[in-house]
Amino acid sequence: MNSESTHRTHDQVYNHLRNQIVDEVVTAGEQLPSVQVLADAWDVQESVASSALAALVREGFALEAPSGAGAVVANFSTQHTAHDHVRSSRMSGRIYPVGEYARILEADKVPAPTHVVLALGLDAGADVIRRQRVTMSRSLDAPVSTSTSWFHVTVAETSPALLSTERIPEGTPAYLERTSGRRVVSGREQIAADRAGQFDGDLLGVEADAPVKRTRTWLFDAKGDVVEFGESVSLDGRWSTSSFTVDRGQEG
Repeated sequence: MNSESTHRTHDQVYNHLRNQIVDEVVTAGEQLPSVQVLADAWDVQESVASSALAALVREGFALEAPSGAGAVVANFSTQHTAHDHVRSSRMSGRIYPVGEYARILEADKVPAPTHVVLALGLDAGADVIRRQRVTMSRSLDAPVSTSTSWFHVTVAETSPALLSTERIPEGTPAYLERTSGRRVVSGREQIAADRAGQFDGDLLGVEADAPVKRTRTWLFDAKGDVVEFGESVSLDGRWSTSSFTVDRGQEG
């Protein structure tokens, strides 16, 4: 097996296991397949399977088993990335992990704030759809993040549920694709450490000025137009993890 195919297969094994953990197909404390089982199942060298498991441990998704044999799923606090949300909605028909759900606080038409005008590429003074929610942890029975999604007001004609405070279990990207034909093909996220404002703190049940993670997300269609602009504030201690592959053709 050459170097490129080894790297590719490592990524495939890692991503398969990571997705099972994120989607809660396997849950905290469950044993992950052994190096030998993974090597046989993926027809790879044991060193490749071992490396994939080691990466999961290194990134906090798994822990070395107490017995020293293999790894078990960690009891970790994770926040889905935009990619996780889109992939999960397409694969399972739901956008949140099993242990979380959203409460929709507001869904209405409002004048676009200046930063949303810029994010969506609108004219000053344009109206937008604002959809605000808080994400709840089932185990904690408490909020773990709050978020707001912004949309062009014209999508209300084909996608009226955006203006309802009823939940959209499949998620807004999948709902928009089904109702308006606009398919998300790429995205961009910005993440910063910050302090909670009074509004964020009230929703999350923490003091204003408490440490939080602030995220901004753009989801694009095939034309490069913004389908959805999102903002979220998450409690500290919730990890967001993404993986990528460097273009090995440029290695020197």
